[in-house]
Parts: sequence; structure tokens; C-alpha cells
Amino acid sequence: VQTQAIEPHQLRAYMELIQAGRQSAGPGHFISKLHDTYLRHVLVSTKPEFSGDMVRLLTNDVELLNTLAAARFNPP
Repeated sequence: VQTQAIEPHQLRAYMELIQAGRQSAGPGHFISKLHDTYLRHVLVSTKPEFSGDMVRLLTNDVELLNTLAAARFNPP
């Protein structure tokens, strides 16, 4: 689980990282297959808050969390 405030102009890049290599399974739900048996899920929601966007993320994809941390999205 990750909750992060980011600047509004960074939201598009944030969502592109989440969607890379994944298929949409519904609004705010993305999945990817690994080794034909292990599904990686990402559930994401955003809303404007505190002059930025509050992003809430639920995932079982540790690599994605590391990628998002390395991207260094910053709060407004």
C-alpha cells in the first residue's frame, strides 16, 4: 500500500509507469502476468488534494513500488 501526494503535472508520468506492461482490468485496476502463474495487480485511485494530487496505490508488485520510488515524484 502506498499513499503519495504529487504535483499535478507529474500525474501523467506516474500513471504511465503504472500502466507500462500491464493490461487494464477495469477502472483503476491493472494486471500483468509473470511466469504464467503469478498475476501482479495494481489498484490506483487519485483525487485532487492539498494543491496537488493524492495517489493511493494497492499492489503486490514490489518492482513497481521500487520504480515509483526511484522516479522521485514530489509533493506540491
